[in-house]
Amino acid sequence: MQSYLPILSTLVIVPFAYIVLRRWARTRANTAILLWGIGLIFFAIGSFTESLYAIFGWSETWGELSLRIWYLFGAVLVVAWLGQGTVFLLWKRIARPSFVILFIASLYGIYAVFSAPVDSTPLLDDAAELTGKGVLPTSVRLITPFFNIYGVITLVGGALWSAYYYLRRRTEPHRMIGNLLIAAGAMLPGIGGSLNRFGLGLYLGELVGAILLFWGFMVASRRVAAANPAPATSPESVPVESTPAASTT
Repeated sequence: MQSYLPILSTLVIVPFAYIVLRRWARTRANTAILLWGIGLIFFAIGSFTESLYAIFGWSETWGELSLRIWYLFGAVLVVAWLGQGTVFLLWKRIARPSFVILFIASLYGIYAVFSAPVDSTPLLDDAAELTGKGVLPTSVRLITPFFNIYGVITLVGGALWSAYYYLRRRTEPHRMIGNLLIAAGAMLPGIGGSLNRFGLGLYLGELVGAILLFWGFMVASRRVAAANPAPATSPESVPVESTPAASTT
């Protein structure tokens, strides 16, 4: 049953990504919103390829391609690109140089994942989950923590900082709660490996994480017009858009 959870994750993330990118398209002025939308698309691609494996199992025709796409977007890039959106909003001085580094690293990730040999043996018997362990070389799997650590520090760190900001101001508590939900949602997919020890699996962490991210978005966006925020030129208004949910994305 749990092998089918990615289908639910996809159904949560696709409309989330659509809402974020639609709001960016209205002005095309906020790079942070665009990067969050791209990160959510990566999330959707990863969960969709997991869904294909859940429904059809390993395919000798397209299984290897699907695995590479899943690993690149679902395991390597997603959290880092979401976190980069927060960097563009909160740490503008380092946003561009850090993006250049992330972009170059992502190109290397594409090359590493798509040029690596694949041993599909662990997946031929329809394992419960897609995995890179024993399937992709260790040299490829070692690049994943660098992307994920960067993404967790920036995305979760930004959400927690924003939650603290609103807690300290004692205003707009919905934004504080929304940012806390986003922080929790961003961490859950990353600890999916730990959930395996309790028989819960990576997919449950992804689903709950997707729900919390979307929930945080809805909560933090609630009553934005009625909140009467400070003018955009005021430093105090900066944390209002610290995460995808806390912004008017």
